Amino acid sequence: MGYDYGMAITFDSGENWYHPDELPMAQLYAIGVDMDYPYNVYGGMQDFGSWKGPSTKKGRFPIRFEDWEHVQGGDGFYNQVDPTNSRWLYSESQFGGLSRIDQKTGKRKNISMEDKSGIRFNWNAPFLLSPHNPNVIYHGANMVLRSSNRGESWDKLSPDLTTNDPKKLKGVGAV
Repeated sequence: MGYDYGMAITFDSGENWYHPDELPMAQLYAIGVDMDYPYNVYGGMQDFGSWKGPSTKKGRFPIRFEDWEHVQGGDGFYNQVDPTNSRWLYSESQFGGLSRIDQKTGKRKNISMEDKSGIRFNWNAPFLLSPHNPNVIYHGANMVLRSSNRGESWDKLSPDLTTNDPKKLKGVGAV
């Protein structure tokens, strides 16, 4: 039987279970990459936070567990790196927890919206760095949120989108 971070095996119809913890497995929610050469891969994992690892290594050496670096705790979800400066990593955890991480110094700052009145985040709420301006972040909740200063402050861009009101869901129609 598979679960969040591994598997359980039984040979007697569930009376006893064996949990092989040495298996290298994880449940990844989302993958991100940076613009370094060679590029790095960022993965958000169930129960194990977010991790960063190389896309390749010099020579014929394989990528190993030791090559990966833990960058964020909690349940890891989306990770995006500033495309103009890979020093800055944005990493999301459960229910809209969002951090900005300085990969040069290791300092991290919680940039989640402080006033959450009227805002509801999903378990894994997506966010996006603007492709036009990496200082702008969009974060999805029951409404669309935007920060124009790398997460220092947030604005509500939309009304509550969860009311199933056809006037607010312009792209929805009936067949």
